Amino acid sequence: MDIGIVGIGNMGMGIALRLLDGGHAVTVRDLRPEREALAAAQGATAAPNAAASARRRQQRMSCCRRRRAYRVQWLPDAHWAKRSRMAAAEGEP
Repeated sequence: MDIGIVGIGNMGMGIALRLLDGGHAVTVRDLRPEREALAAAQGATAAPNAAASARRRQQRMSCCRRRRAYRVQWLPDAHWAKRSRMAAAEGEP
C-alpha cells in the first residue's frame, strides 16, 4: 500500500517506521528537514510539500499535534487538505 504521512514527530515517525517495516511505500512531509531525512534513511520518500505527500496515495494521514503545525503544512495546499478530509469521510482509498 502507498501511504502519505504529514507530520512525522513522535507519533508520525513511529507509524511511518512500522509501515515501512511491513513493506509499505511511505511518503512523508514534516516542517523539520532532519525528521524527513531520518525517515528517508529508513526507506521513506520525502515529499516537497503536504500536497505531494497526499497526491495519488492509497491512504493519507496527518499527524500534526498543534493547530499551527497543521495550518503551516496544509494551508498552502488547502485544496489537498479538503480533498483528504473529504476522501476520509467518504471512505475513498
